[in-house]
Amino acid sequence: MRTYEKLKTRAEKNLVLFAINVYGESSFTKEDLINVLLRSKHGEKGEMYLGYKEYPSVVKYLKNIIYEEIYGLKRKNHNQKYKDI
Repeated sequence: MRTYEKLKTRAEKNLVLFAINVYGESSFTKEDLINVLLRSKHGEKGEMYLGYKEYPSVVKYLKNIIYEEIYGLKRKNHNQKYKDI
């Protein structure tokens, strides 16, 4: 795997782990993780938060990353708390 692909893969995994940490609850859905990346608990969004805009293309991109990474965590049986997602 080339350097760019390695860094991209690592960044996507870290994005999902970041979203799980920000969400802060032991139980969550994939949609919860997408929403926590788009809007803060206090309502900030876009550049005032993490920079992700609520454009359909951005939401689709985030969904793809989260779905693929959560599927990977479940497949590897990385942690039991991901089994019901």
